[in-house]
Amino acid sequence: MTPEQRYWFDLTGYLHIKNAMSAAELTAAQEAAQRYIDTPAEELPPGFGVDGKRYLHGFAFDKALERLAFHPSIWPIIKEFTNDRPRLISGTLQVNKAGVPDDALHLHHETHGCAEGRKRDERDRDRENMAGMGSCGHQSH
Repeated sequence: MTPEQRYWFDLTGYLHIKNAMSAAELTAAQEAAQRYIDTPAEELPPGFGVDGKRYLHGFAFDKALERLAFHPSIWPIIKEFTNDRPRLISGTLQVNKAGVPDDALHLHHETHGCAEGRKRDERDRDRENMAGMGSCGHQSH
């Protein structure tokens, strides 16, 4: 990860990686996600299902989605954030739906008092990353 990417992540809690995927990869992932969304619950494989706007085990639903988790444009960054020990716990696909309130994602920066956390030194951030924590000290998903 570049120093600029690290700074942006520490500041905002996310990264925007331009041109991370080819048009074909993006189309395949979008089509796979749409297939999952459009599949009636009774036709889903065992273990798959919908909980509100969360589609359980989304990355396992289709190889096009699974490839996103290990994509070469982000895999080195994931390994850096996890001290070279990444874990994919469930791979839930979250879909924004009309009439369903948005939930905060992952780090909950401002709502959980993390603004001060961005000011800590490199040693503290590295210690949290080695413990599997996000940039604000909340357990990563």
